[in-house]
Amino acid sequence: MKMNGMKLECPNQVTLVLPRPDGDLVFTAKAVTGYEEFDVLCPEPKPQVRTIKGGKKQEMTTAPEFLQALAEHNQRRMCWIFLKSLQATEGLEWETVKIEDSNTWTNYVDELKASGFSPVEINRINTLVLQANCLDEEMLESARKAFLAGQGTV
Repeated sequence: MKMNGMKLECPNQVTLVLPRPDGDLVFTAKAVTGYEEFDVLCPEPKPQVRTIKGGKKQEMTTAPEFLQALAEHNQRRMCWIFLKSLQATEGLEWETVKIEDSNTWTNYVDELKASGFSPVEINRINTLVLQANCLDEEMLESARKAFLAGQGTV
């Protein structure tokens, strides 16, 4: 695919530098371009099916157990996106998180805290991942203004 004559080949990648007295910490997040690996490691929950009057099958999509399983699945998807995006960070190693084990994915926050990151720094790292994977509102507004300025419409 090309845009304005330029071949589009690589996913979005952004960098965050957190200053430290003993050396800056450089985090890189790269956009996740597919969920195939996630779908294998963490299949989407399926609602139970019940038979109603007349023999018709009905999925129980409002059952509390299904809604809980769906919420957990969505949380794991966000954790997986976070972890996969940060794999672009050179030298980053997790001690309790194993990318092949979905039960460990939520440990990343505890590891960041245990490593001395403040809540603000953790939010900055989360924002970095969001920026790599989708444009935040500030970035969209900046791009919109730049585009309109080029069109002579600002």
